[in-house]
Amino acid sequence: MKKVLVLGGAGLMGRATVIDLLENTNVDEVIIGDLNVAEAKKVAERSGGGNRVSIQAIDLQAKDDLNKLVKSVDGVINCAIYKFNLSVMEAALEARVPYTDLGGFWEITKKQLELDKRFREAGVTAIPCMGSCPGTGNVMAKYAVDQLDSVEEVTVYNACGDYAPPEQQAAFSASYNLDVMIDELSIDPYTFTNGQLKQVKVLKDGELVNFPEPIGSVVAYHTKHSEALTMSGVWASKGLKTCGFKLALPTDFVETVQLLKAIGITSEKSVRVGDVEVNPRRVLAAILAQDETQNSEPDDCDFIKVVVKGMEGSRNVEYIMEMVARPHSQWKIGATALDTGIPPVIAMDMMLNGEIDTPGVFPPEAIVPPEKFFTELRKREMEVFASKKILV
Repeated sequence: MKKVLVLGGAGLMGRATVIDLLENTNVDEVIIGDLNVAEAKKVAERSGGGNRVSIQAIDLQAKDDLNKLVKSVDGVINCAIYKFNLSVMEAALEARVPYTDLGGFWEITKKQLELDKRFREAGVTAIPCMGSCPGTGNVMAKYAVDQLDSVEEVTVYNACGDYAPPEQQAAFSASYNLDVMIDELSIDPYTFTNGQLKQVKVLKDGELVNFPEPIGSVVAYHTKHSEALTMSGVWASKGLKTCGFKLALPTDFVETVQLLKAIGITSEKSVRVGDVEVNPRRVLAAILAQDETQNSEPDDCDFIKVVVKGMEGSRNVEYIMEMVARPHSQWKIGATALDTGIPPVIAMDMMLNGEIDTPGVFPPEAIVPPEKFFTELRKREMEVFASKKILV
């Protein structure tokens, strides 16, 4: 019997992971590991998994409890906030079970990759950064890079849009974990430029990028991600000079985030209000949770665009890879949650079935086979398109 643990399975992304595991793989049992048992019960009921799905309340800071739970399963998909990626990955190593997660920021990913030798010695495979971006975007880039004799530049773009009428759209919507979003838009990111990793200012020097409607032309910014770190290492032998990730955001959204940062509402440092100590960020989260539009049926889209430039023989070429996700009408799960929560299911299924069996720690672009991965995405109505042009 194959048993998979989904940590954070009651969250926005984790619920997509849970349901997809039950519907689209041969896994015998899925355990939702989450402290929010009430929400986990809703996910279990919505999944229709019956006795194939169970719930385990787990505090990821309780190391002994975590290790015990992980030792009871055949694989771990970590959908919890990125701050737990390293400790959960250590638990998977101790239990000698395959591991994957939704991705983390540069520094944590670096520490995860440094576990490679220990995973190889244990005969276990781990694929961190297996969400949408990072994740699917990395595999899309791999497809293009594999066609080239040498690669000069790789840029991953991500944008989201909403087809819903304005009155049904949230005034300020966090399409993924609020803490992750705020950190991503607050901390200066790293890029790989002209062969060097360097830190740049967040939300500065944006690039206007064209996306299909309803997104249109939007400014994309370097934000805190892991692509520059992993891609620069994997494709160094192919001559990669420049790579990175850019998040496309509406101007009014960027201005709102900057205002919230400026007045301190995104801070986690407690402030006294009368006789009460409050955490400003937790107050913001509570306010957003009360927005009724957040609970309406999703009608969004999430778009990934990857531009790869390099040489094919003597020709200078450019590949453009594109994928768009739309909500799942039956699951009532939005596009961003789907294209983040489903990719680790595909990767875990490949590891459990032996399609990926090389021990060690690998970013997606180092080990996930693009064609097979794209076939699985297509089954979930997420189609990847590739185009090529010769540059003069």
